[in-house]
Amino acid sequence: MQEDFSSLRTSFNRSLRVEGKAARTLVLYGQSIDYFSQWLVDRGLPADLSSLTRDNVLGWLDALRARGLNRRHHPHPLARSALAHP
Repeated sequence: MQEDFSSLRTSFNRSLRVEGKAARTLVLYGQSIDYFSQWLVDRGLPADLSSLTRDNVLGWLDALRARGLNRRHHPHPLARSALAHP
């Protein structure tokens, strides 16, 4: 079953709110999910959770680093979770 990143964003935002994260944190992490989703689409990859791989996340983080972007441009807990499950 395919589940797109918009449903992930909704669920992720809910968990961040429960943890007491600031509204700005929700915005920034949500933007990162959108950017990652677009990065996948731009490469012809499906932007759905069933296709999420460790390699996709590493590729995106590598692309961010190559562009000189810092770590605030990726969703820390989400990236850590994806990287923990090869």
